[in-house]
Amino acid sequence: MSQDPFREIFETASVRRQLHDGEVLYTRGEPSALCFLVESGQLESSLPNQQARRYPRLIGVGEIVGAVDMVLDRPYSRQVEARDASVVLLLPRDVLLGQLHKAGPLMLGVMQSLARNIDKLARGGCT
Repeated sequence: MSQDPFREIFETASVRRQLHDGEVLYTRGEPSALCFLVESGQLESSLPNQQARRYPRLIGVGEIVGAVDMVLDRPYSRQVEARDASVVLLLPRDVLLGQLHKAGPLMLGVMQSLARNIDKLARGGCT
């Protein structure tokens, strides 16, 4: 068995997507139908406006993007694009939520609580 159960789930239920430097993976407001595990390269998450990207965050190999929005059942809250040539593994919403439901209502509740706290931290505070 793999030492990283997340990677194992991604590899068995996912497909790979190659991204070119600057290619947008998803934009703010799109339905959160997939989450992504960075297999190689680097992504940047930001809040775009007309003049520039605000509050950029770099996402490296082994990190997952899009899962918080999926767990909170909302559209993507940020824009994510490749910072260099990258490969991501795509995990569909139904697979992620199916794994959480399979783990039981406690695990789903814990994940939703963690997602809300991550979201609060990203917006400047956590209680």
